[in-house]
Amino acid sequence: MAHKTQTLNTTDLSRLSEDDRIAVMQMVKENELSVEEAIAKVKGQTGTDRTMTLSKIVGGKFDRRKRMAFRKDRGRLYLELQAVKASAFYVLACTVKQGRDLLAMNKNNTATPFVKAYITPELKDKSSKRKTQPRKNTVNPMYNEQFSWEIRANTDLDAMKLHIEVYEHAVLRRSQFMGSMAFPLAEIFEGGSLQGWFRLLDQTKGDFQFIPFKPKVKNEAAMSTRPKSKDVVKSQPANAEPDKPLARHAPAASKPVPPSPAAPASPAPPVDTLAGKQKVLSNVSAGSFKFLKVLGQGSFGKVLLAEEKATKEVFAVKILKKTVVVEDDDVECTMIERRVLELAGGSPFLTNLVATFQTPEHLYFVMEMVTGGDLMFHIQKKRRFPTELTRFYTGEICLGLWFLHKSGVLYRDLKLDNVMLAGDGHIKIADFGMCKENMWGAATTTTFCGTPGYLAPEIIKELPYGASVDWWSLGVLIFEMLLGDSPFEGEDEDELFNEILTKKLSYPPRLAPEAKALLDGFLQRDPSKRLGCGRDGKKDIMEHPFFSSIDWAKLERREIKPPYVPETRDPREAANFDPEFTEADTSLTPSDPYDIANIDQGVFSKFSYVNEGFFTGQKPSTQPQRPALFDYAWYRPDLPRDEAARQLKGQEVGTFFVRESSTQPGCYAIAMVSENNKIWNGLVTPSVTGDGRVLYKLFVKQKFESLPELVTYYTQHPVTTGPSGNRLCLRA
Repeated sequence: MAHKTQTLNTTDLSRLSEDDRIAVMQMVKENELSVEEAIAKVKGQTGTDRTMTLSKIVGGKFDRRKRMAFRKDRGRLYLELQAVKASAFYVLACTVKQGRDLLAMNKNNTATPFVKAYITPELKDKSSKRKTQPRKNTVNPMYNEQFSWEIRANTDLDAMKLHIEVYEHAVLRRSQFMGSMAFPLAEIFEGGSLQGWFRLLDQTKGDFQFIPFKPKVKNEAAMSTRPKSKDVVKSQPANAEPDKPLARHAPAASKPVPPSPAAPASPAPPVDTLAGKQKVLSNVSAGSFKFLKVLGQGSFGKVLLAEEKATKEVFAVKILKKTVVVEDDDVECTMIERRVLELAGGSPFLTNLVATFQTPEHLYFVMEMVTGGDLMFHIQKKRRFPTELTRFYTGEICLGLWFLHKSGVLYRDLKLDNVMLAGDGHIKIADFGMCKENMWGAATTTTFCGTPGYLAPEIIKELPYGASVDWWSLGVLIFEMLLGDSPFEGEDEDELFNEILTKKLSYPPRLAPEAKALLDGFLQRDPSKRLGCGRDGKKDIMEHPFFSSIDWAKLERREIKPPYVPETRDPREAANFDPEFTEADTSLTPSDPYDIANIDQGVFSKFSYVNEGFFTGQKPSTQPQRPALFDYAWYRPDLPRDEAARQLKGQEVGTFFVRESSTQPGCYAIAMVSENNKIWNGLVTPSVTGDGRVLYKLFVKQKFESLPELVTYYTQHPVTTGPSGNRLCLRA
């Protein structure tokens, strides 16, 4: 298939922000527009249109997959297609050799992909559907599986296609779509064979076309002399055939030598005192640990069970490759995760951070070892949880979410995999890589972000959203715990999202009425009516009949005995973690030394941290502060319109309140005493400028950098408010 070539004007691109450059390159890459047209389109967008464009194209992360989908597409497959014409039958053979750079589909940034192949229209005499075995925990699967079809000789090949699709294998829910492509049979039979790397496309494009993968070679001469350290794992060029050895080349003498990680420190004598443990912690490094087992792994790196050599304490150490973090543009996401983990020490229901440190090659998160495994591990063994256990877990999850929301943090990735069990049976929410900070009051965001089966309707509709999405995800989680199945399923994302938006839920007769009411409350598609999202959302949840037996004060103090305590004889055994991981090698794959040398280490300058209160149980001294907006007496974010009018009655002209709009998320409503003692209501709306700034306006012409600036202006500049001719002047 032909691809048009673009000549990039690097001068024009350099003037754009990073997100704008990504948006432009995406449009060009998909052959939608020329570079100049794409730049003009991005520059010309403002307000909601611009926000939606950036959300779709760069949108933060989609389980860290939206950025991956842009930067690495959906990956590619190596296929061999052969066609033979006989007198009575045509024979089509398809060999699926391997995949590379597929989308990561789980919290370990791996996947369990399988390939489905079928012919359309469906063959009359037998089913045309074939599929490979799933390959566990990899984004670079090896298949080497062959399928064949017999097609009657009188069949019209022009109307037929071979469809190749990749899905993530799932246990409790339907498999999730990862990518696809389609080959016209007439084209295959005309040439007799077709082989090579082919891109995986989204469902819309993959239903009718295929695109061969052609790697970009920046400097062939330089690449041919690029040295390969004997310690660096060899990798094949992107366009090489599978299983063929690569030639080795002599290194060029002029290449710079990257800095080497510091040598591991000598083991210290055992330390038992509190002061000694804190001192050891303050000097922590990679050499401080003996790595025992793998708890999870993916393209980003690994999570390892580690023993601190001096104290003999065990920890979970998450290790990220800096090259991958930088390549996937996840630096800010990683720093947010670090900051939220630091904050998490203030709640017993969130995973605690012990320390973070770094080497030139890796980032290290040292966290408390949560020995009970995650809820996904346990529900796969038990099939579903009894009501009492579900009630206990749900209550503690609510306490964890309330802490995050009170701290201005939106979680956005609540699911079975991210709820851990401590050795004593209490829960710990983990994995804060998808959090959104500074979400105070009724603040909203529009990033398309989360795990597909847990996405709230407002995210799918690309509407502004806030904490409501966490309560929807909790509803899905409760459904899975009580029923052992997912409430929404689909063969692909479109079908899944349609179910989330339209499916009427039904429950088995055995489910208690209060449990049904709880699910109906959390899985309410209108976020303004959703349980937990009203003005008294916390109270509404705590007083729900499902929780009538819960003493919330005792639950918060962890004084209620867990109904189930996981078996954890020795934390070093990691008995509650998947053997697929725990039996794997703990060694780290080295990154390319020249990639390391090219990293701007300065972007990680604020990464390192030590939680000095970890061993004493002291809570973090620093808590996120609400923005100055909440310091103004006139800002009443949760004040209903009727109540605002009641409180303003009889006040002086110009007295006003500002609240969050209940009908238009992201907007502010001003209620003011106007002339003749009437209540005037105005709406402050935000808009996004070409350079990414948010401006606020009450009327058409004036726009302001902040809400306080807008209020200050209208206390000093009376204006006419519409046809009535009333004068608006807020009282300072």
